Order: sequence, then structure tokens, then C-alpha cells
Amino acid sequence: MRRISKFAVALTAVSFLGCSNMSKKSDQKAAEKAEASKMIKADVMGADGVLGEVTLTQESDGVKVAFMVRNLPKDATLASHIHENNVCTPPDFKSAGSHYNPKHVKHGAPDAKIHHLGDLGNFQTDKNGVLKAEKVFKFLSLDPNSENFIGGRALIIHEKKDQFTQPVGNAGGRLGCAVL
Repeated sequence: MRRISKFAVALTAVSFLGCSNMSKKSDQKAAEKAEASKMIKADVMGADGVLGEVTLTQESDGVKVAFMVRNLPKDATLASHIHENNVCTPPDFKSAGSHYNPKHVKHGAPDAKIHHLGDLGNFQTDKNGVLKAEKVFKFLSLDPNSENFIGGRALIIHEKKDQFTQPVGNAGGRLGCAVL
């Protein structure tokens, strides 16, 4: 009988340690999931394959969008927008749909009072056709509970500068696409 008691005590201790360990793993996974929702990394695809990547990071004052994209036109000012669909079918990427505009307002510069939620403005490539830039957009969110949530969309890099004209800025075709 004494032997069973020691065994029961040992079994209880092992069970307790196992549950404690499982709880720590569960907490760690929840923390990792919460941290992952604060960042999106996506490949930017061109008609002929990967051009680079875009990283979106939730900051305290908005979403930081960071580009590292190659093989674009040299010394060019190119528009970028968040589009409504999370599909990037080459070669024209029209599968991404139109600019993301859930509030049904006019197109405009990202610093204008009125603009599409997807209006990111213009970015400059260097003499080698590399787009390396980052900017924080106060009106974007990676929080799925926010009305300004942009996850599950596509980011497009256009072939021309956004003129901020109606209806979508006259930025031309689509050079690159990333599923967010």
C-alpha cells in the first residue's frame, strides 16, 4: 500500500509539471500569434517572378510599409496602392481588383483629407531600379477588429506616378503585386 502512495504522489507531481509546461507553451504560442498579427511580410511578384518583398508593421501611430523591391524602372516615381482582392495573377495582376476603398470616397494623396484607404502615394526607385523605402501611414491598421484593417488584400506597385486625379490617379499598369 505504501508503494502505491509513493507512486500516486510521483504521478501527481509529473502530471502537475506537465500541465504547467503545457500552459507555458500555450501562453508562448498566444504571444507569438499576437506578435505575428503586428507584421505582414509578403513577396512582391512581377510578371517574371519575385521582385522583392514588402513588410507591413503595426506601429503605435499606424502601419509602417517598407519596400525592398528590385528590377523596377530606373530613376522612376511609381505609385503604390492597397487593392481590394488578395489575388496576384500575372502578368497584369488585374485579379487584385481596384483600390481598396471601403468608405466609398474619392481618390487622393495619402496626406489629403479625403482619399481611398488604399492610397499609399508615390515612391522613388534609384538608378538601378531598386525601390527601398519605408513610410508610416497613420490611417492603416493590421488589427482585424479595426475598420482600417488591410490584411487579406493585395499591394500593387504601378508603372507610373500617381497624379491623384479621379477616379484612380492615372498610375498606369501594374508592375508588381504582393498578397498581404
